[in-house]
Amino acid sequence: MRKIKTKNILLIALILCVSCIASSAGDFIFALPKENLNSKIKIEGINPENAVELSAKEIDSMPIRAISDKTIKLLDKGKSKCKSIDISYLLFDFCGIDVKDADILLIDSKNKHSVILTLSELNEKNNNYTLVYEIKNKDDIVQGNFILLDKSGILASKTADILYIDKIKVNAELSVKELPKTAPEFKDLEGEYQYAKNAVSELVKMDMLFGESETEFAPQKEITRAELAKVIVDTLKLKRVAYDNRYSDVSSNDFYAPYIASVASEGIMNGYTDGTFGYDSKINRQEFATICTEIAIKTGKVTEDEILDHSLADSRFTDRDSVFGWIENSVAYLDSLGAYQYIKDQFIPLKSINKAEVAYVIYTLLFDN
Repeated sequence: MRKIKTKNILLIALILCVSCIASSAGDFIFALPKENLNSKIKIEGINPENAVELSAKEIDSMPIRAISDKTIKLLDKGKSKCKSIDISYLLFDFCGIDVKDADILLIDSKNKHSVILTLSELNEKNNNYTLVYEIKNKDDIVQGNFILLDKSGILASKTADILYIDKIKVNAELSVKELPKTAPEFKDLEGEYQYAKNAVSELVKMDMLFGESETEFAPQKEITRAELAKVIVDTLKLKRVAYDNRYSDVSSNDFYAPYIASVASEGIMNGYTDGTFGYDSKINRQEFATICTEIAIKTGKVTEDEILDHSLADSRFTDRDSVFGWIENSVAYLDSLGAYQYIKDQFIPLKSINKAEVAYVIYTLLFDN
């Protein structure tokens, strides 16, 4: 658990020391002052009643893809790291703004400064306005005090004053989502399963995967076809449809029947030629690869022709020739996304997949590309 060194839960603020100096490495010079500023930020749209206030802890619970790390130099603490949230994510994804353009006012109430932007500026490819909400070094973690940085990491102000943003006003309607729940601290996602820790945390927060208990995820547990069907339905938010008794080994009374019916109707997972679905059968890596590419096609991540452009001919996998025929395109495509970074030299296509692999591959495919 992270330790926050504060007095009476008050949060220390960051203040600029004389000026903000950017080096070629992207470092910045800051000092830690003694006074305390606001520890929450308020986002307000056209209707003030729909405004939302967020603390640093709540922002830190948001998806990893919206969070970025920066390196800074503290005048009295040495080199440290800070975390920031993408303002574009806050407004479009979390606050649900669906208009193409509107004025945005980022307000520093204490120092009576503000920055005016537009939604179209946030949408520009090269822009990346972020709010720094946490700074940490080996001694302490300081959360709160939302400092505005522009796309280059420099303070977004024409003066030498630091901007402590405590309010964002947008000339648009807000449709605020519920905050992601905090994922349990699974104690078994260490060692060989460390690679899946972030993916598991994000998918659990989105109710797409679940642990075996509050402290155990069971990453080594091999997953069945019925379990994977449920993961896919939950992840893609597919509608559960009535089961039509198409498979001889699945009854309409089985809890997983509507999940199997959903993935089958979407063409993501199909049964076997003997008329069974194989609900309790394990899934091997190459079979999972074909299922994942079907997911990618259904969600518009890639086309079938684009998948066929990928090949294992020059693959790093020494056993690439053991991957079954047409499946090699799916394996090569997923590997190009970084979905198999946890695999070293041999792909082992017939190896059964476990929960850690499912989490890592699905998260990489859908949320990290």
